[in-house]
Amino acid sequence: MGTRAGKRMAGVLVTAAIVAGCSSPGKPGTADHRASTVALTSSQPPGTKPIDEIAWALPYGEPTTLDPIKSGDYAPGFLLSQMCDPLLRFSPEWRLEPGLATSWDRPDDRTLVLTIRRGVTFWDGKPLTPRDVVFSLKRNLDVKAGSTAAPYFVNVQSMEATGPDQVTVRFKKPDELFLKQLASGPGMVIEREFAERAGGKLGTAQGGLMCSGPYTFAGWKPGSEIRLERNPRYWDGQRRPKIQGVTVKFLTESSTLTSALLSGSVKGAYGVPATSIPALEKASGGKLYFGPSTQQVAIYAARNGGLMADTSVRKALSLAIDRQAIADKVYHGAAIPNQAVVSNTREAEAKDVYEEGWKTLPSVSVDLAQAKQLIAGVPDRSQKIVIALPAGDQTMLDVGTLVQDAAKRIGLTVELRALQPLDMSNLYYKPEYAKGFDGVIALTYSDHPDPLNFLPYVVPPDAFFNALKWDNPKAVRLMNQARSTLDPGPRAELLVQVLRLHAEDRVTIPVVGVANISFISNDIGGAPTSFAYLWMPDFALMAGR
Repeated sequence: MGTRAGKRMAGVLVTAAIVAGCSSPGKPGTADHRASTVALTSSQPPGTKPIDEIAWALPYGEPTTLDPIKSGDYAPGFLLSQMCDPLLRFSPEWRLEPGLATSWDRPDDRTLVLTIRRGVTFWDGKPLTPRDVVFSLKRNLDVKAGSTAAPYFVNVQSMEATGPDQVTVRFKKPDELFLKQLASGPGMVIEREFAERAGGKLGTAQGGLMCSGPYTFAGWKPGSEIRLERNPRYWDGQRRPKIQGVTVKFLTESSTLTSALLSGSVKGAYGVPATSIPALEKASGGKLYFGPSTQQVAIYAARNGGLMADTSVRKALSLAIDRQAIADKVYHGAAIPNQAVVSNTREAEAKDVYEEGWKTLPSVSVDLAQAKQLIAGVPDRSQKIVIALPAGDQTMLDVGTLVQDAAKRIGLTVELRALQPLDMSNLYYKPEYAKGFDGVIALTYSDHPDPLNFLPYVVPPDAFFNALKWDNPKAVRLMNQARSTLDPGPRAELLVQVLRLHAEDRVTIPVVGVANISFISNDIGGAPTSFAYLWMPDFALMAGR
């Protein structure tokens, strides 16, 4: 499941926690958020040499689409970032930088003016215009067309071209979140004429794409791979690719992926499964990198029914899970216990407010006695809790097995069922795929460290990932108030309250915050290694060394 997420700081190492509030040591089983035991780095040292061809692995499987408005998952997000320029860019540290928009201005708190870069052309040579920008932005409003970004546009009143190089967005009320989303999928610009001609086939193997990015869409072999080729006319001379062609292979089975990385048949991968860490640490041909991340493993309800719909059951299961054991045994120190529906806020604005607020969230220390007491009066507590997890992902299976064992210790029965990658992705968007499941264990993410990025998808009762239909008017009011608060400090104080309300009902059962795990060949340099890679043109930043 996914949400929607410039100058490179090469080789900066920091031993830091992945989740907020991680300064003090804690005893095993607590969520005092100790620093992870791996060193975190935001990017590789640069490379300078040209390369003809590389193969790259995509552990998350084949994308369901390459349409930017539907890019609410890892696979499409990563691939689109190589081909389609966004209006703004993220640095490896999630700083906002110019992209197709050279600048942005707020003449008042309900108006955003974007200055569009001149001289940019799409792959077919046609010039990019404000008309294409407005068309691309407005597509995000169309939920019926499959937009996953519509929650980020709820406060938009109008979007229009207001000059030969200018687009103006006006809001019904101030909106802090909108600008940041322009550096991810919602801010990607496609050619209007091409998109209208492609219709429903846009972003498919047959329909293709038309963007302005550093790599062109050169072919899609369903079930196997996607081919990218260097855009020789790319407008940004500093990011003109040094790698001529890239074949991205769909390798979802953990052992197959590990073998491919060890043999060098693929040059690297983002999102390497934690179960591959011991083998890849010994590799002579490449290196493991651990980066700052907004990813977390959590258990989400799949429907509003069964035992997972009972708050006492969710609280009990949460108290039974030994998160520190999962961080240590499954993730080999590349994860830490998590308490909330979001993970990393250390790179967010007003991070000190979040760190203090994290201490007020409900504890996730293991407490089997309290867990048993919580479910003592639950009727039908003997029925199974069926939880989905991705097939072939040994890491998620190991996490699921420890959750299953935790449930057994308090008298609950968890059954794990594996789903193929496409079915797993559809489970979140198409209700019929959730039939027969009570919950799902998934690795999820935010596009950037601001909690506002993820909360619109889980807090409102009609949110994409609120299968329980959890309805807390106070939480919704506080979230909306925070979204209209442009001052980072007061906004963070409001969001901490939202996180607390959500955690008190254990609407989601957070497990661990996870570092970004990458493996990259020794002859490649310049790659981002923080989770910001998802919305960066990674291959355009890489070169031989």
